[in-house]
Amino acid sequence: MSGTHKGTGKIGVKTKVMKSLLADVMCSATLSACSSSTASSSKSTDGSEEVIQVATGQSMAPFCYLDADGNLVGYDIDVLHSIDEYLDEYTFNISAMDFSTCVVSIDSGAADIVSHQLGKSEERKDCCWC
Repeated sequence: MSGTHKGTGKIGVKTKVMKSLLADVMCSATLSACSSSTASSSKSTDGSEEVIQVATGQSMAPFCYLDADGNLVGYDIDVLHSIDEYLDEYTFNISAMDFSTCVVSIDSGAADIVSHQLGKSEERKDCCWC
C-alpha cells in the first residue's frame, strides 16, 4: 500500500485514515490496560469474531454526539466503524454514555475500550491511560 498518490507527493487518504485508526487503536489499547477485567469481550459461538464493548460519549461534537435523530455520530464514531469494518475478527458494540460512566465502565470491566477524546493529564498518569 503506497502512502502517496502517483506523481503528487501527497499522502493518500487511505494512508491518513489508517494512521488515524492506528492512533485511536493505540490510545484505546492503552486505556484498556487500566481495566480491571476484560470479561465483557466475548467470542461468538463459531469462534470467528470477538465482540469488543466500546464506551463512548454522546455530547462532545464533533467527536461523539447524538444527531437530531438520536443517532450516534462524529469523528470517533466514524473511526470506530472504520476499524470495525477493517478487522473481520472483531465486532464493536458501541455504547453512548457520559464521560464519568465511560470511566466507570472501563474500570469495572463493562467496557473493553473507551473512545472519548481522552487526553494526557496528571490525574491519568498513574492509571496508564496516556
